[in-house]
Amino acid sequence: MAFPTTDLLDEFNRANENPLGNGDWTCPLFSGADTISIVSQVVAPNGTGIASGYWDNTTFGPDAEAYATISTKATIGEFVFVRMTSPGGGATDGYICEIVTDAGADFFVVLRFDNDVPTLLDSPIEQEVSAGDSFGIEAIDSTLTVYYKAAAGSWTALDTRDGSAYTSAGYIGLGFDTEVNGRLDDFGGGDVVPGPITRTTGADNSTLTWETIGGSAGDLAIILFANDGGDDQSGTPGGSYPITRFDPGNVASTVEFGAYYRICTGSETGTLIANEGTFGVTGEEYSWHAFKILAANWHGTTAPECARATGETGTADPPELDPSGWGTEETIWIAAVTRDDNDGFSSLGANYVDNFGYSAGGSSGPEIASSWYTNEAASEDPGTSTHTGTAEEYIAFTIGVRPPGAAEVAKDGSDTATLSEAATIGAAVAETDSGTAAESLVLAAAITGSDTATATETGVAVQSVTGTDTASLAETVTIAVSLTATETGTLVGAGSLGVVVGGSDTGTLVDAGAATSAIPKAGTDTGTLASTVAVGVAVAGVDAGTLAESAVVAVALTASDTTTLADATSNALVDSDTAALTEATEIDEDEVAPPPPTYLVTELVMDFV
Repeated sequence: MAFPTTDLLDEFNRANENPLGNGDWTCPLFSGADTISIVSQVVAPNGTGIASGYWDNTTFGPDAEAYATISTKATIGEFVFVRMTSPGGGATDGYICEIVTDAGADFFVVLRFDNDVPTLLDSPIEQEVSAGDSFGIEAIDSTLTVYYKAAAGSWTALDTRDGSAYTSAGYIGLGFDTEVNGRLDDFGGGDVVPGPITRTTGADNSTLTWETIGGSAGDLAIILFANDGGDDQSGTPGGSYPITRFDPGNVASTVEFGAYYRICTGSETGTLIANEGTFGVTGEEYSWHAFKILAANWHGTTAPECARATGETGTADPPELDPSGWGTEETIWIAAVTRDDNDGFSSLGANYVDNFGYSAGGSSGPEIASSWYTNEAASEDPGTSTHTGTAEEYIAFTIGVRPPGAAEVAKDGSDTATLSEAATIGAAVAETDSGTAAESLVLAAAITGSDTATATETGVAVQSVTGTDTASLAETVTIAVSLTATETGTLVGAGSLGVVVGGSDTGTLVDAGAATSAIPKAGTDTGTLASTVAVGVAVAGVDAGTLAESAVVAVALTASDTTTLADATSNALVDSDTAALTEATEIDEDEVAPPPPTYLVTELVMDFV
């Protein structure tokens, strides 16, 4: 989702203030630590220890964010925090996102505090920073996301960490780590309303648990897994909670990329990604991005779809996707790319800026970039990506997730309906109507006027016909006929006739069939139905549709109507209508880069201790 979603809380554009207060702030966050103050309209530390303050008007969250701008780059560290509870009492819990600066490399760390004691969560995240840049942290469910924005750039999600230890509301604020030179400005944050997607990322051989995804019943989890070395992904990852692959499959390449999904039950627990072996890969480096879409924000049953593009060199370009399972709807589109080694992705297209996230792959592992965008359209082409290198092989995905809601259509006037795949429909159709059903059928049609009915293969028909009608039965048929006026009855094979006919009447049934079609007929009407279908659309006016394969139709045909049914069919059509439905559709509508200097991280933790 976009970051930040909240406004600035304090720009510090007022007279010097020591300590920071103004009725909105309390200092310090930690018991016995230093306070902070306003000096020349920016925030500065008071002392050389851990200096901090928190916005005391209210707690925020549990879904919350905090961010600030670097006015003067620190020589050691400066931070923002979320979900902090019990401030100032020696038992503070919550999460800090800190920029640790060094002459060689700057990096971000996420620290979890348990009773004022810090624990480093996972490895540091390398990212150079400068004065004018901004940084922040977002906590949504059990995921902590670190964000960074260059002074003249856009916000980028750098990486995520596990935030499942503390998931209640807490205070937000900012501070400095044993720092005298650093200055911060423009502090913002507050409650976050989750968007349609939350994302968790893992770079350089990270693990992933179901608790980190935090899926509830009906939520959709999508996992994108990339590995280098060209090993094919195989098997059914997930163990007791399997995930299903939905991309086109493996590519003969030095990098592989798989897209998987699961509709959560809420009972998922334990490790989802333990190592590369989870995906049938041996001895290769890997990265992943995982997405959660709340049950209320997607269709619920329709599987996501994926289109893929590949290249040995050049600019990675996610392809156009036109989902086969739905049409023009408010679709969630996800663009994602992986490339062997690090080419520094910074964009995936004009519409994919706000939610952009990137995970570097170490010195030689696969990198992943992803973003998403919601738009009411039948198809989507994200556009080309932006990155610094083009020499490595890439794989690019465009993924579509169907939005909530099913199509339920009542139609008036002139209409043509075509349905593919298994369809369940219940149609009452008025005006011009035509329908045909082929193969085994059960016929229950009331028809008035002049009508011809043909049933092929297994058929059961019970007929009462008035007017002019022809009935012919071939092969094993049981018929009982009383003929009055002009009537022709032909029986081929073993059979007996049981149709009462008044006037001139002919009827034809071929193949083993016992007629069970009670059909009073008047007018002229044609109905064609073919294939397994049950219909449920109310259509008025001129309507055309075709049903192919086995169909169950219940049709009442009035006025001019001709029905040819062959296949299991039961139809209810009024006047003249054509319905065509086909198949079965339901309508209701590598080598790891050395980590940053560990002594700094150790020093950092010791400082807090």
